[in-house]
Amino acid sequence: MTKHPISEILIVFLCCVISCRTYQVHSNYEDLNAVLNAGRYSSDVYIGISGRMSVREKELEYAKLHIANQIALRERCVVDEGMVFIYGARQNYDAIDSNFDYDDSRLADIMDRIEVFDTYIFPDFSVIIGRDTQMSGRANYFVNLSPGAAPEWVNRPPVIAGYYVGIGRAEKYSLPYKGIIVADLNAAQQIAMEINTFSDTFFRDTVREGAVNYSEHIRGDLVLVKAELRGFYILDRWIDPVSAFCYSLGIAEK
Repeated sequence: MTKHPISEILIVFLCCVISCRTYQVHSNYEDLNAVLNAGRYSSDVYIGISGRMSVREKELEYAKLHIANQIALRERCVVDEGMVFIYGARQNYDAIDSNFDYDDSRLADIMDRIEVFDTYIFPDFSVIIGRDTQMSGRANYFVNLSPGAAPEWVNRPPVIAGYYVGIGRAEKYSLPYKGIIVADLNAAQQIAMEINTFSDTFFRDTVREGAVNYSEHIRGDLVLVKAELRGFYILDRWIDPVSAFCYSLGIAEK
């Protein structure tokens, strides 16, 4: 069991052989968003993403490893996060630290059980669709596509019986696939906050007397999150064609 900061999850990834249908796509965000929708597949299917690399084979290996990490996170993941926000008369500042604790020791074995059946090559990155051959799939909660508009879940999370729902968000990244991964992890964080969050507010007054009298009133907010997620899965992803912000619709078992 290993604790992974978000930055490490963005970097880590392995190797495989891929044999499947391949589509070269020279198109817009609308087509990309349709490909990123997992709700149209059964629950044993995952979407893997990779940035552009000089060697296509390594690019697709990275995307398959992205799927392997999603499978490992789905089996069990502990989200541990701390946030401190300080508000003072002179300046405000905040500090946030997040870790994802999951079993990454079997990623090589998980890679071997992934069957890739579709590959999409976009101008900026590649997307693969793969199935976990050791999982019995069932119909996913279907997410309607809204051509030319944001999906309804971006602003109004759906209610799905038996599941927590989290909406992840990431601002524009120079490498778009990183924004997608950050949004996925943020969806897990949102679910963890719903399961178990401790928050408190503290105050501090500072008074100094001397040649120049000085006083300052400081308020701080502390938020601690720690929760174990089971069955965490991304149902849909959407990239805003205007802002390039990334959104992810994640679920976890109650």
